[in-house]
Amino acid sequence: MEVAGKQVEALGFTPYLMSNSLSGEAREVATELVDSVVLSTPVGTFSHIGSDMVHKIHHAMTSGYEKLCFIWGGETTVTLVGDGLGGRCQEMGLAALIALGRHPVPTSSLHPRITVVITSTDGQDGPTDASGVIVSCSTAPEAENQGLSPLSYLDRNDSYTFFSKLNGGDNLLKSGLTGTNLMDIVMVFVEFN
Repeated sequence: MEVAGKQVEALGFTPYLMSNSLSGEAREVATELVDSVVLSTPVGTFSHIGSDMVHKIHHAMTSGYEKLCFIWGGETTVTLVGDGLGGRCQEMGLAALIALGRHPVPTSSLHPRITVVITSTDGQDGPTDASGVIVSCSTAPEAENQGLSPLSYLDRNDSYTFFSKLNGGDNLLKSGLTGTNLMDIVMVFVEFN
């Protein structure tokens, strides 16, 4: 996580290393992460990330920095109910896309642009060739314009198929095997400008 923090700092973002023990059901965790950043309020129930993290996010979001990056590490789980293809990072990404789609697309500096990157450190997420995904505020409208229903894919645990179809697969991260397996990394980038 420290290396990720240094990399995002080099890109001009203020990094916030949140936790290296992120756990829970992938879709629930992703929804909490997105909602905690988008809503930027310390009020609510966040059972997976905890109220301390929500307060830290709220403080950061009101700090005056124009570019922030919240970084978590850990490993979530996926309860399989469908017959789809994907991994926990891709499932988190699909749930994050749905959560971002519930909030307005930024049209001014009052609504920050949010991009979520979720990836495995070993380069393979589930039984796929992808290590993870990248989604943003504009990804849900793109899916709708392409006739894709994110919720139906999430209900089938079919995140890989969804992201393979969306934008010709451009939202999938494919790093190749890295030879290391530390944890999954979640980065939530926030830009106010």
